[in-house]
Order: sequence, then C-alpha cells, then structure tokens
Amino acid sequence: MKAVIDINYLDEVNRRLMSSYLSEPVYKVKLRYFTRRNNEKKDYRYIVAPSKEDAERKMLLAINEYNEQYPHRALLNVEILSSKHVGYADFKIVA
Repeated sequence: MKAVIDINYLDEVNRRLMSSYLSEPVYKVKLRYFTRRNNEKKDYRYIVAPSKEDAERKMLLAINEYNEQYPHRALLNVEILSSKHVGYADFKIVA
C-alpha cells in the first residue's frame, strides 16, 4: 500500500522547516534468496530507514512488492544475512 501525502501539508511543513535538507540513515542489507529455477543468489541492497530493524522490515516489504510486480522474476525464500549502517542520505526540500 502506498502512502498518500496531502500537498497542503507538505507546503505547511516546508514553510516551517528551519533547514532545507533532511538527513536520513542509509543501511546496506545483505540478502540470500533463490530464483524460480532454484539457483541460490547472494546480493545486497541499500535502503533508507530510521533504524536497523526498520531497514530489515522495509526491505522485506519492498521485496514482497517487487515479487507482486514481477512474479516471473520473484525472489524466493529471502533471508536477511546482515544489515549495516553505511551513512546518511540528504534530501533537499524544494518549495
């Protein structure tokens, strides 16, 4: 399910922010999964999340969304091997 954000709310937030940047933690999540042909793969993905637990949860949700969108290329039996904080992503807020 995608979040719907009210544009008027964003305008209000933008006017009241002291800074024009938001900085969010970025995590590198290592995965192990199987393909439709039962080949084992290991890979990693980056995700923006406030904590390690949220990064892992958001990663699993993103994989489920990917599997729904591309059932012929689904990632099966996904296992999170590790997750590590690697830095911050800075987002510029433009009015």
